[in-house]
Amino acid sequence: LGRFGSDLSGHPAKREVLVVRNTLVVSGILLATRLQQLVRSCLCAHLELSIPLKKTNLQELLSAIELIVTLEEAFDAQAAYLGIDVMHGCRLVASQLAEILSPIRQRLEAKR
Repeated sequence: LGRFGSDLSGHPAKREVLVVRNTLVVSGILLATRLQQLVRSCLCAHLELSIPLKKTNLQELLSAIELIVTLEEAFDAQAAYLGIDVMHGCRLVASQLAEILSPIRQRLEAKR
């Protein structure tokens, strides 16, 4: 499969590669968002309840924060490729919606 910086011009199954890449990008964004929300809610809960963080919990939170920062840097470094992938992703979603809605449209037009 293609990586962010891969040239897909010679790949025989460009559509499949773009589907996988866009799926991975969306999954990465969703996972990073969930991790960020988990870190925030954990910190806010400890602050609201005035409960000190244990060293093990603090180390785990710091690891999560480091992972979030690493993901952000990876997405920033690949911003140009992500922009291209987003364009292809929009086209892909549009074609998939057209495939899903086409039979419904045909049935509605047949009922007229």
